[in-house]
Amino acid sequence: MFLNQSKTIQQLLLATVLGTTLLSGVVQAQVSGQQVADYYRIAQSDGDEGLDELYDAVQKAQQKSPSDATSLFYLGAVETLVGREAFMPWTKLNATENGLARMDKALNALSEQEASELYQGLNKALHLQALAATTFSKVPAFFGYQGRGFQLFQQVLSDPRLKQAPTEAVDWIYVSAIQAALAQKETAQAQHWLAQLQQLSPLSSRLSEAQSLIAQH
Repeated sequence: MFLNQSKTIQQLLLATVLGTTLLSGVVQAQVSGQQVADYYRIAQSDGDEGLDELYDAVQKAQQKSPSDATSLFYLGAVETLVGREAFMPWTKLNATENGLARMDKALNALSEQEASELYQGLNKALHLQALAATTFSKVPAFFGYQGRGFQLFQQVLSDPRLKQAPTEAVDWIYVSAIQAALAQKETAQAQHWLAQLQQLSPLSSRLSEAQSLIAQH
């Protein structure tokens, strides 16, 4: 009997160690908050500073956890930026199309539980949809995604859950949406979103950025 108990304890310890190791691997595989910030910075800029390093990091994250929809999403998003910045036409086309396809696949692969998780201060599904809208709005027009990005912003910014999130989790969405609206010559919509941002957070550090965008048009 003692021998059986000893085996049971050993099995439990082994399961605990394996579980901890697997969990550690999942945590390490996740895209970090800094990488999310780097992605947004590069997406909003006209350059590629730090893009190669970010692409390498998200590739490694996705390889460590190939079934993780969030890692797949960021790999696709960053790959789309690689396509945007590529010089050779074939590389630009291939990377952009692959990236957009990965993002679509990842959004469709989110489980109901995963989609409802809190991520970067916001519902994960909303956060990823907002990043998708930002990316779609930044790809060259001939891919036909800029209009889809604008429509996705309309969907995200009309979601009531957005009003329950901290300001710093959503103010960047308004800035990106205003840019997309102006690119689509939807000035009235851009001004409406600016008014919402002013009401949401009159002290937001991004408010002056949004005001400047509209002033330039």
